[in-house]
Amino acid sequence: MAFVLSGCGTETEDPVTDQGPTLNDLLERINQKYEEAFYGYEVRSAKKTSQKNEVRFELPEIRMNTVDAKPRTFRVSVAFLYQEKMELKQELSGRRSQITGLVKTLLENRHAGEIDSPEGINKIQEEIKAHVNLILKKGRVKSVIIKIPGIRK
Repeated sequence: MAFVLSGCGTETEDPVTDQGPTLNDLLERINQKYEEAFYGYEVRSAKKTSQKNEVRFELPEIRMNTVDAKPRTFRVSVAFLYQEKMELKQELSGRRSQITGLVKTLLENRHAGEIDSPEGINKIQEEIKAHVNLILKKGRVKSVIIKIPGIRK
């Protein structure tokens, strides 16, 4: 007996007796392909790890405008990855509005060229990570994930 996973980048066939990818690995791959298809591209400031204690904290989607001569509207989703720690989870939840405001402040004076390239996104990710870690007292975020589906004219 074997199963085939299709539509996730590579076709793999793993007999049940073989120690192939785990269900979590397959679901992770499917989720990544879905996000790439839905958002266009996804840039990460750190490699995706399969560590058991890694947790994702997401902010609500933010709508912003660029500061170009003809402003363009964009949506941004921001998530933080951190080692599971109850105190940090509570602090992030308690500071959600402060962190959202911080992200808006860091994004409000951007041109379309800055947020429309992987290099620009990486720079913004590092800025957000540094600023958020400055205000946290009970831990640190390991990485920031930013998704920008596209900029509308």
